[in-house]
Amino acid sequence: MKLLKVMLLYSLFFISIYKLYGQKTKVTPNTIELTKSGLDAKSIFISSKENIISSSIFKYGQQISINLNEIKGLTKIDGKYYPNIDLILVSKKGDTIFHKSSLYGLDLEVKENSKNSLNIPLLPYYPMLLINGIHSGEEYTMLCAIRDTKSRNRLNIKLDFKVIPNQNPHLIIKKKGIDFSEGFLFSENSRNLLIDNIIEKNEYLILTFKDIKNYTIRDDKIAFNINYSIVDESNKTLVSKVVYLTSKCENGKILNPNIKIPFNMSEVKDFDLDGVLTLNIKISDRNSNSQITVVTKLFII
Repeated sequence: MKLLKVMLLYSLFFISIYKLYGQKTKVTPNTIELTKSGLDAKSIFISSKENIISSSIFKYGQQISINLNEIKGLTKIDGKYYPNIDLILVSKKGDTIFHKSSLYGLDLEVKENSKNSLNIPLLPYYPMLLINGIHSGEEYTMLCAIRDTKSRNRLNIKLDFKVIPNQNPHLIIKKKGIDFSEGFLFSENSRNLLIDNIIEKNEYLILTFKDIKNYTIRDDKIAFNINYSIVDESNKTLVSKVVYLTSKCENGKILNPNIKIPFNMSEVKDFDLDGVLTLNIKISDRNSNSQITVVTKLFII
């Protein structure tokens, strides 16, 4: 309860900055709302993988960045700037999904370039739209304060956005009894959601199911059998394994509601470098007849 109060006070304080200080403007087409206090830029836009996003609808798992061109107000020391970011994500219901002051820890050291521009990824090591609490079909508000750590100059950004499904046409999932909010294949190598399933031979993959429910609890834990195989185009089995997964529960709820199944493709032997593999997975609740089955093609380059 104390933690919730601290988070609420932090959020209210952060939001009050937008209302009380600086010059407020709106930037289209994302309807980004800016509050300027000593820090400004000629153009500000959202991008993903170097492509400009012209709407406020993002795909689940999409990595997004804030771009500032021709910045004014950052202190330059020996040809470098030292900005940092405070970030809060709030759901439409008012729940704080994520909040972190000084997102980059120590000051972010940025070298000066000819355009005096910055590309700032939100959550640099993981797609922001994969964090717990983000769901397809829901609406959120991003509150972001970009500040010069060598002065009191800052630029506050507010963006309302909606998250839509990011469908992988090669990932076929069927469920019986067990349910979940999101199911996806993630590459640890690229730190991105897989959509086309084009991977390298040494790729490290994680199949993830978020917010599982309708499981059976026994002795304050849930238990799953995970059977998986990888076969080549001639239907030759290259890998066949059984994994046992358990997770603790308290007060009738699982402590970690996510299932994560890793696959290290460098362990798969005897297949063509340019081949197509099929990954088959069956996740069975050991205390009921509930299960999830997955079939997906992997295209090796």
